[in-house]
Amino acid sequence: PVTFSTARDWLAAAAIAAAVFGAWAVILIHLSKSAVPFWDAGLTAFACAGMWLLARRKVENWLWLNASNALAAPLYFFKGWMLT
Repeated sequence: PVTFSTARDWLAAAAIAAAVFGAWAVILIHLSKSAVPFWDAGLTAFACAGMWLLARRKVENWLWLNASNALAAPLYFFKGWMLT
């Protein structure tokens, strides 16, 4: 069943986002030529937290996923990528 997130779910989603952001930022800084590693890491972090909530059938997953989409559009424009 689809349910609303509890405080524990919010905390877990935030912890997932923080962990993914930190790990991905370090990877991008040291192992890639990304011009905007923190923006890339933030986009990935929000998407991972949103997908975790989606897998647990939590209503609030769309908040995290829409946040990642809101970061993706200007980031793609900055990088010269076409939206598909």
